[in-house]
Amino acid sequence: MIRIYTIITFLACIGSKNTFFQSKKYQVVYTQGDVMIGGIFPVHKSESNNKTRYKCGDMWLFRGLQRMEAMLFAIDKINASKDLLVGIQLGSLIVDSCSSVHHVSQETLNAFVRGTLRHEETPSSSSCRNSIQKLNSPFNFKPVVSVVGGAYSSISIGVAHLLQLVKIPQISYASTSSALSDKLEHPLFARTVMSDSLQAKAISDIIIHFNWSYVAVIYSSGDYGSTFVEAFKVDIQRAKHVCIMGYFKINNLMDQNDITNLIAKIILKVKIVVLFARAEDIQAILTIYNKHTHFREQYIEWVASDGWGTQSLPVKNNEKAAIGTLSIELSSNHIQPFDVYFKNLNLQNNNRNIWFKEFWETIHEHNFVYRQESMISYVIQSVYAVAFGIEKFANKYCHKYSILLREYLKINYTEMDRNKNIKNLKNVFKKECTPKLLDDGLLLYKSIISLSKNDSFGNNIHFNKNGDGIGSYNIMNFVFDNSTDSYTYKKIGEWKNKLFLNDSDIQWPNNQKFIPTSLCSKKCNNNEYAKMQNDTSCCWRCIKCNNWEYKLNSATCKMCPVGRWPDANRTGCDQIFPFYFNLTSVYAIAPILLSLIGILFVVLTGILFLKNIQHPVVKASARELTTTILLGCLMCNSSVFLHMIKPTPILCSIKQTVTTCSFSVIYASILIKNNRLVRIFYNTYNKKNINFISPAYQLLFTFLLVFLQFLICIISIIIEPPNVEYFHPYRRRHIYILMCKFSKNSYISSFVYILILILINTGYAVKTRNVPANFNETKYIGLSMFATCIIWLSFTTLYYGTYNVHEIQTMAICLTLSLSASVIIVILYFPKCYNILYVTQNSNKSIKNQYDKASTSLRRIT
Repeated sequence: MIRIYTIITFLACIGSKNTFFQSKKYQVVYTQGDVMIGGIFPVHKSESNNKTRYKCGDMWLFRGLQRMEAMLFAIDKINASKDLLVGIQLGSLIVDSCSSVHHVSQETLNAFVRGTLRHEETPSSSSCRNSIQKLNSPFNFKPVVSVVGGAYSSISIGVAHLLQLVKIPQISYASTSSALSDKLEHPLFARTVMSDSLQAKAISDIIIHFNWSYVAVIYSSGDYGSTFVEAFKVDIQRAKHVCIMGYFKINNLMDQNDITNLIAKIILKVKIVVLFARAEDIQAILTIYNKHTHFREQYIEWVASDGWGTQSLPVKNNEKAAIGTLSIELSSNHIQPFDVYFKNLNLQNNNRNIWFKEFWETIHEHNFVYRQESMISYVIQSVYAVAFGIEKFANKYCHKYSILLREYLKINYTEMDRNKNIKNLKNVFKKECTPKLLDDGLLLYKSIISLSKNDSFGNNIHFNKNGDGIGSYNIMNFVFDNSTDSYTYKKIGEWKNKLFLNDSDIQWPNNQKFIPTSLCSKKCNNNEYAKMQNDTSCCWRCIKCNNWEYKLNSATCKMCPVGRWPDANRTGCDQIFPFYFNLTSVYAIAPILLSLIGILFVVLTGILFLKNIQHPVVKASARELTTTILLGCLMCNSSVFLHMIKPTPILCSIKQTVTTCSFSVIYASILIKNNRLVRIFYNTYNKKNINFISPAYQLLFTFLLVFLQFLICIISIIIEPPNVEYFHPYRRRHIYILMCKFSKNSYISSFVYILILILINTGYAVKTRNVPANFNETKYIGLSMFATCIIWLSFTTLYYGTYNVHEIQTMAICLTLSLSASVIIVILYFPKCYNILYVTQNSNKSIKNQYDKASTSLRRIT
C-alpha cells in the first residue's frame, strides 16, 4: 500500500505543478451527496492539432451532454426513491474527457484520485503533503466510491489503470473493447454494454449470412479499433470462405489525400467494407467518398459497428453515401421519462450543469432537433448498478445500518418519526459504511457484478463473470423513407447470440434490388478448377481442366478412368462405347471401293483367262502360277473386310495369318516365276536341261514358300497370341478404340518375310531387265515390283507417321492390301487381257509365233 501511495503521490506532486489544473479553466459538474459517484463523459471533442492536444475542441451535441444529463437524471430518481438507499443521497462529480486519453488521465488524477488520497491514512511526506494541502481549495471534493464512464474504450482503459491503484470500481456505459474483459489487467472494471467480441461475432454473422467472401476492414487507431479487429480476426476464421483484403487503420492525423487514396485502393477490389471506427473517423471517410462521384458509381456496402450505430454525425451531409449501410447498435430501451426531463431543461432550471449554456446556445443557433441518444439507457443502468451495489454492500458489510434499515421498512412511521429515522440511518451509514466503501472498492465491485435486478425503467442489470453486460444488438439499415421524404435508420433485424434478419426489408446502395456481391474471384465454370493465389481461400485463377478430366472438387480436376469420358456437367465420368474400324467409318470408304474394284478385276481376269485357256498368251503365262497370283490378289482384296469386323482374339489371329499369307501367295508365285525365267534366260545358249521348272515343281515351291510364312504366323501366335486392346489415342481420350494388339516381334517377323520376297523379286527384275523380247514378261514383273516397293514405302511412312490415329493406320493397311494386289493385276495382267481381247488375228499369229519360239526353246532346255 505504501508503494502504491508513493507512486500516486508522486503523480499528484507533478500534477500540482501543472498550471493547467490550477487555472480557472478547470471545470466539473459537482452535486452534493452522502455518497459520491464519479462520472466521465465526452462533452467536447479532442483537439486534433498536436500543439494544442491538451485543450478541448468543439462540443459533442446530443452525445456527451445527453449522457451526462442521463446520469444526473438517474441520480435524481434514485434519491427520490423510497426503497433504494433509504436515507442516503447520492452526489456526483462529473468531468469532461474531451475525447482524449491524456486529458481524461489528468482529470481522473485531479478529481478522483486525489480525493481518495486525502481520505487515506498515509505516511507523512512534507513536500507532497503540502502540495495536496494546497489542492484542498478551491477543489475540495469528497472522494468517490465508483466512477461511471468512460465512453471510448481507450479512455476507459487509461482511467482503469489509474482507478484500480486506489481501488475505485469503474462502470462503463459505452466501452466495448474486449481487452477490458481481462480481469488480470482490469480487476475493477465492469460495463453495462456487451464486449466487442460479441459485436465482432454479430458482424461476422452478417457477412456469413450474405455469403460475402471478400471484405476490407477499416478501423480507428486506439483501443476501440484495435481490440475490435483482434476479436473480428479470431471470429471470422470460422467462416472458411471469407477472406480479408486488408486491415486499414485510420486516425485524425490523416488528410483528405490519405483517405482518398485509401478508398480508391479498396474500391478497386471489394464492395463490402467493415468499419470498426469512431463516429468522427467515419464522417471523414464518408465525406471523401461522397465528394468523389466515381466512388459512388461503383458503390460500397458499409457494415459498421456501434461506432456508427444510429448516430447522426457520420451521415450528416453524407446521406447519399451512407444509403444501404448496415450498422450495429446496442439494443436499448427508449427511456420516455428522460425525454420529458431533457426537453424541459433550460438555462433557468439547469444551473448545476456548467456546460449546458454552451449546449443551449449551439442548438438554438443551428436549430437542431432532439433525439434520444442510443447510450442513455446504458448510462442509467450504470448509475443504478452502482446504487444497487452500494445497497447490497451495506446490507452485507454494514451490520448496524442493515438492522436499522430492516426495522425502518417494517414499521409505518409518522412523517416526523420517518425523518428522524432517516437521519439516524444516514448517520449510521456515514460512520459505518462510508469508510468501508472507500477503503475496499473490491468488495463494492463484487457486489455490483453479482447483481441481477431491474432498474426503475425495466432494464435488467446483469453481468457475466468478466463484468461484461448481457444483452443484444439491433441491426440497423440507413434508408431513404419515401413516406416522410427523409433519411432515417430502420431496424431490419437483431442479434441475440444468433442473427435474425429480414432480408426483404433491406435497402441496398444505389437502389439495387439484389444482395451485393463481393468476390475476389468469380466462380469457375464446370470445366475449370480454382488455383489458389496468395495463400487465401477466396482469390484464385480459373484453369481449364483437360478434356478427359472431370471436376473432383473446386480445386482439383481428375482424369477419368480408361473407357470413360466426363459427363456434360463435369461432375463424373460416363462410359464410352468402344469404337472400331468398321464399314460405316468415313475412312473405310476408299479401302472398300478399291477392294471391290480389285475383286472385280481379279474375277474378270480369271474368267477371261479361263475362257481363253488355249490362247497363246494364256498358255505362255504359266497358267498354274497365274492362278496362284490371282488367288493371292483375291485374298488381299478380300482380307480388307477382316479389318472392318469387331476385333476378337480369334479374329485377330485369323487377320494376322490371312493378311501375311495373302501377300506371300502373290510374291512367292512371282518369285518362282522370276526364278524360272532367269534360269531359262541364262541357260538358253547352253543347251542344258534345267531341273525343277515344270508346273508341278513351281506349285510345290510356291506352296513351300507360303507354308513357311504360315509357320512363322502360327509360331508367333502360339508364343505371343494376339489379343484385344482398348486404346485411347494421345490427346484423343474421348475416343475409346477397340483394336487388335499384336506382338511387335510377331508382327515384324511376319512382314519382314514378305519384304524379303519383295526385295528378291525386285532384284530379279533388275537382273532380267535386258532379256529378249520373247521374255518381255520380266519387264512387267520388274515394273510391278518397283511399284510395290513405292506402295510399301508409302505405307510405312503413313502408318508410323499417324501412330495416334487408329483409323488412318487401319486405312493404310487396307489400302496397301488392295493397292498391292491391284498393281499386280494392272501391270501384269491388263496387257495380257488387252492382247486377248483386242489384238488382231495377224498380230495374234505374230504373237503366237513368238510364244511358240519361246515355248520351243523352253522345251529344248527342259
